Amino acid sequence: MAENNNTDPDSLCLNQLPDKCEDILADMTETLLKQPWAALFIIHFETPVRWQADERYQAQISEQSKAQIGYALSHYHLTYMNQALAHIYQTTPEKLKNGSSSFFIDELSANKQQFLHDLFEQKQMRYETSFLMPDQQQIFLAGYYTCLYDTENNIKGFAGIQLDFSHIREAERKAHETSQLYQLLADYSTDAVWIFNLRKRRFIFISPAVRSILGYTVDEAKALQAQQLVSSEDYQRVSTEISRQLKAYAASRSALERKKKLNKTDHTGFDDAKSNPNLELRIKSKAGDMIWCELNGRFRRNEQNEIELIGSVRDIDKRKKNEERIAYLSFHDQLTTLYNRHFYVTELRRLDVERNLPISLIISDINGLKATNDIFGHHAGDHLLVKFADVLRDTCRADDIVARIGGDEFVVLLPQTDRRQCKQVLERIRQQMELVKLEQSVLSASFGSVTKEKDSQRFSDLFNTAEDEMYKQKVTDRHLFEQRLFEHIENSFYKLNKKEEKHGRRVSAICRQLAEASGFETDRINLAEKAGYFHDIGKTTVSRALLDKEDKLTEEEIYQIRKHAETGYNILRNLKRYKDIADIVLSHHERPDGWGY
Repeated sequence: MAENNNTDPDSLCLNQLPDKCEDILADMTETLLKQPWAALFIIHFETPVRWQADERYQAQISEQSKAQIGYALSHYHLTYMNQALAHIYQTTPEKLKNGSSSFFIDELSANKQQFLHDLFEQKQMRYETSFLMPDQQQIFLAGYYTCLYDTENNIKGFAGIQLDFSHIREAERKAHETSQLYQLLADYSTDAVWIFNLRKRRFIFISPAVRSILGYTVDEAKALQAQQLVSSEDYQRVSTEISRQLKAYAASRSALERKKKLNKTDHTGFDDAKSNPNLELRIKSKAGDMIWCELNGRFRRNEQNEIELIGSVRDIDKRKKNEERIAYLSFHDQLTTLYNRHFYVTELRRLDVERNLPISLIISDINGLKATNDIFGHHAGDHLLVKFADVLRDTCRADDIVARIGGDEFVVLLPQTDRRQCKQVLERIRQQMELVKLEQSVLSASFGSVTKEKDSQRFSDLFNTAEDEMYKQKVTDRHLFEQRLFEHIENSFYKLNKKEEKHGRRVSAICRQLAEASGFETDRINLAEKAGYFHDIGKTTVSRALLDKEDKLTEEEIYQIRKHAETGYNILRNLKRYKDIADIVLSHHERPDGWGY
């Protein structure tokens, strides 16, 4: 034993080792040979090859080397193999041996001469190869080979270890396909995919779809800071929400790590610590427009253990504007753009609290809307509504709720407004109405007002009180409205058209003379005289150019002029003072035999 201790350790060989060490090495060798993942084999040549290595490696094989390699390929035998080798080639050791080691000639190397030349030159080498099995399954092998020598240093064979790494290649293939798929999705998706590194505070990846959404190239978008993209109105809200989500992510991740007891599990990429920001925000396009987008993201840790937010941005500008329009229409009257009844009821619930007392309410109803529609058409009635809505909008305060709650009915809700202030608002409305001049009809409205001063008062009762006041005023206002309307019609027709006025007076005088000659009573004489004067009042809705036209009229123009009898009837029957001559005016162009105009 002492002798062995004095021996140079580097010069030891198996027969110099103690028996116990030899047993250990034998056990280790036996264990290695039985491994299912390591295919071991030994090949011997019938006669050792006298290989003379080139002083410098030659890529081209010399003729002498080819002869030696050819001999080695023709005179070799598989002298040892383990079970794993047969498993790789899906056969049995017996068949493999009886096949004269064809696994090497037929399968291992597509260029057998080059393989042996390189092995003999390098003495040992690593070599990868692949081949198809009979079932068309592709096998990938990593081989480690070393030459075997005889006592005269001639190559008598070689030994090899082959490892099947087909599963690794398959995983790489699938990973490559997945990567290509992800790249394809990122490149051609209409959503812009991006990765934002929170430590570096910049985008490290943005997909090409950003150009179609925002107009930026990928490089331009990556160079921008988040605050340069997100609108100033949304930036603080978005930053706060992402910070909140990030804290939730960190807390969840810490809990997971504690649960896993800080083991060596890879914590890069996504894990169970989920926190997914989902936001709607406005992003500034390259052209300067604000585009509504939907942001969906998820936190992850990269290989450097840095937190990144990976997500997508989708253009929802059209959808958002449609939603805004729908929301607007749900709370606004389409014709006047004032708030509608639905919004009024909603706001009343919100405002009807003690801190807003006193709350005043003004109810108004347009006078003569039906008469305006009948006489001038619905377009004139719509114009009347719009003009009155403009008056209310211009005279009320920004915090007041002005709404159209019916066809011709409007309300003004005035929070923190007492009776005196309410009367002032009402007076401003009336004064503003006096300034409105319409080509057709006149603007007139009746009002009722009430003030809630105690929390115990019910708004429904107060509304009824204001409505009763408005209807009482409407009775008084009706006569005034009719007078103003008729003066407006008379002025717009007769005062601006002296020819028609003279014609009306002549017909009126003739009607009186005929009534007197017929022996009518005084009332009927006066009725005939009045009907004669106003018989063409319906021409007020016919254009002046058409009335003065000297050329032959078209059928449509004839229809418009003939319609004046019906229009005159509609005017007069809506005016209590002239209702008794409406039928006379309607029929003043009837044929004596009753067969039409």
